[in-house]
Amino acid sequence: MGSLSRHIAELPVQQRAIWDKCFHPTGTFVDFEKAEVERSIPERFQEQVRKYPHRLAVKTDSHRLSYDALNRAANRIARAVLGLQGSDEGPVALMFEKGAPLISAIIGVLKAGKTYVPLDPSYPYARTAYILEDSHAGLIVSNHSNHSLAEELAQGSLPMFNIDDLDDGASSENLGLSIDPNTPAWIIYTSGSTGQPKGVVQTHRNVLHFVMNYTNYFHISVEDRLTLLFNCSVNGGAHDIFTALLTGAALFPFDVKGEGLSRLADWLVQEEITIYHSVPTLFRHFVEILTKGNDFPAIRLVRLIGEPVYKRDVDMYREHFSENCIFVNRLGSTETGSILLNLIDKETVIIGNNVPLGYAVEGNQILLLDDAGKEPGVNEVGEIAVKSEYLSPGYWEKPDLTNAAYFPDPEGGKERTYLMGDMGYKLVDGCVVCLGRKDFQVKVRGFRIEVAEVEMALVELDTIKQAVVHARQELNGDQRLVAYLITGSDPAPSATEIRNWLEDRLPDYMVPSYYVFLDALPLLPNGKVDRRSLPEIGHGRPELETPFVKPRTPMEEVLAGIWEEVLGIDRVGIHDDFLELGGDSLLAMSMFLEIEKTLGKKLSLSIMVDASTIEQMAYILRDEKWSAPQSSLVAIQTGGTNPPFFCVHGAGGHVLGFKALARHLGNEQPFYGLEAPGRDGEQRPLTQVEALAARYIDEIRGLQPEGPYFLGGLSMGGVVAFEMAQQLRVRNQEVALVALLDTVCPVTMNAQDRGMHRVRRLAYLTQRVFHHTRNLLGLTPREQASYIKKKARLVKGMVIPDVRKINERLGRSYEPKGYPGRITLFWARERPVESPDPRWGWKELAGGGLEVREVPGDHLSMMREPHIQVLAQELEACLDAAQKVGTASSP
Repeated sequence: MGSLSRHIAELPVQQRAIWDKCFHPTGTFVDFEKAEVERSIPERFQEQVRKYPHRLAVKTDSHRLSYDALNRAANRIARAVLGLQGSDEGPVALMFEKGAPLISAIIGVLKAGKTYVPLDPSYPYARTAYILEDSHAGLIVSNHSNHSLAEELAQGSLPMFNIDDLDDGASSENLGLSIDPNTPAWIIYTSGSTGQPKGVVQTHRNVLHFVMNYTNYFHISVEDRLTLLFNCSVNGGAHDIFTALLTGAALFPFDVKGEGLSRLADWLVQEEITIYHSVPTLFRHFVEILTKGNDFPAIRLVRLIGEPVYKRDVDMYREHFSENCIFVNRLGSTETGSILLNLIDKETVIIGNNVPLGYAVEGNQILLLDDAGKEPGVNEVGEIAVKSEYLSPGYWEKPDLTNAAYFPDPEGGKERTYLMGDMGYKLVDGCVVCLGRKDFQVKVRGFRIEVAEVEMALVELDTIKQAVVHARQELNGDQRLVAYLITGSDPAPSATEIRNWLEDRLPDYMVPSYYVFLDALPLLPNGKVDRRSLPEIGHGRPELETPFVKPRTPMEEVLAGIWEEVLGIDRVGIHDDFLELGGDSLLAMSMFLEIEKTLGKKLSLSIMVDASTIEQMAYILRDEKWSAPQSSLVAIQTGGTNPPFFCVHGAGGHVLGFKALARHLGNEQPFYGLEAPGRDGEQRPLTQVEALAARYIDEIRGLQPEGPYFLGGLSMGGVVAFEMAQQLRVRNQEVALVALLDTVCPVTMNAQDRGMHRVRRLAYLTQRVFHHTRNLLGLTPREQASYIKKKARLVKGMVIPDVRKINERLGRSYEPKGYPGRITLFWARERPVESPDPRWGWKELAGGGLEVREVPGDHLSMMREPHIQVLAQELEACLDAAQKVGTASSP
């Protein structure tokens, strides 16, 4: 009998019975042998490549990689890493968004025998720069989307390379390096009590041990399809990646923040996901928006980590998931991996509100220790500790922190003990129940936060003398941060000013939702802050700059009631901003669901751009004939005396990305986005540039009947803006500015160009046929049918049309004519080697002249911090000049 089988046999009867249900229905599960733990991650991965070369490894909206394709891409990256870094043992920093390129880079760095450090492009620059410096990374690897940001971080002192520039002809053969299982695989940075993040090291051996347990407990097989909902710079993301890729399963990254909760439900069904894994907060908000008809027959495992799980979470699982689906609660950390598991099925009885953490995972001994370091009895409280030989080696280059957290075996064995910081007790059968933290560490949306780091960022603001940060638990179980502040200025800074300050320094999950201003902090006799005596903020309205104005109409009263329920606030004014009240995107989704149930109006996240107060939202909703899909014009910034600037969406069709650009343009510049019809699935997308332009003109003239007009567009949106200028000129309307944001000119100048376009189009079609044929190889008949069905999504309107793909095709079918006015092109500096001259095409079309302004970044990062600040400065200068001239683009 294997060690896991012996361990399972020792569990209570109920746990053994549920574990028996975890066998994969296809019978394709293969045991992860204990001997495999003593290998390296690349060795185990290459074994899966050998067994399943044509099976799907990673799939996103833009990438579909088989195991063989992923292996070849990783090998090219590994050779490039070795070519630049050689035998240097310094870690390798990876600057990528979540997706297939990052996963290829991770495997490539590990194949080169190196340790990777994930850098999240969405984090504030200062935080990322600190992680890069503290890790002593010897190389930065990125792609086109993030190369310019990586370049700024490197500051010319670090070697770097862009994987998108790698030569496809470079060798993609396995390197065959021998890698010790105890080699560090990654350094993942978590919040630090000293005010700065600290790096947690993990080895190949420990990762394989975790994957072995997860695979064998839940019978992960080649038929499984796993979500990747976590950020890859946290422990949960790394574990999802390796669980899938070291067992032959398929990994499906999904950007919840960008795609939204409503699409998550459809995506889980469409991709036939079998294993769902997230933090409880995300699961809670996701399931709350489901209706009775929503279910997920393919999902056989729901696994939640990172935060407390409550009885209502189990109740929601029972309502929406199949009888064969198992629910799993667990305890773990970046330092330990999973150490406790609780398997729950539809018959499991949950006593009380807190769901127990469960039973020790094989290879871990769970201890409860009192203040004297001794184990208390059954049902007596102690600090949860784990004794194991599979704990993290410690904190990167911080021996004092490591020695304080890890205790060696007094008998000299391999096992060490780590104190989790969680208080709890054991039931008679050994099940561990958690009672909360011993220290001030908190978890928000699964992210570990040392409140000292937030407090230090607050007191760096000159107007704040003291700060204490505390976690508040909302009625639905979510944790939100509260900042108690003593200010050193009169008047005190506003909550908005403080929030903006923190957003430049901390990740969004570390920015408090509430701000309480005090005359003094409560103190203990020893002079320390008495955190238990901090005033409860209750459910009253936060202190805001905006005066309270009560609802005046029935519509406003209904909305106020919905906001109060969703936000947990007793009183909401009609001018209060949703974010300043503590709202976020997950709460917004819940709010939209209540509005749809109560008022029958369906809203999308984009409405928060121009309707973030009750007054604004009521104005939109009170028209009985109004429906969100009918409007393409989104008011992003309405204040100011300048003429409005109208900017057309990029290929994705949405305009939320314009909000930062509008903010940097200043309060005097009104900014309106034009969002593509059809993103909600209730309207048919328009498939011609001319039709889109005509529709958008009608909408902007409803707001501004006469010119001069100031137009812009991002990427393919620039082509639409150009056509809008043409149509407005035909209507004898003045166009003062046509601003193209990194827009390539369509290839349709003359007969020769059209011929070239046909050649390129034929090459494109040939490439797509080859691509899809290759993807179908190795799939089962069921998978092939599903794949073909999804690719035929535009045929006869069977499912929601893919707006992005339609928009990408618009420019290829559009034939622009000469324009007598002036064109201004904002061109991203970082481009592929084969990129055309930015003037090509536009110069011949612009009868009034072409102005090209280079801006830092690439096609994507030019619209992100810090590059977007430069783009805004350049655009503002053009708007000012065009306003002075008045007729810069008119004949």
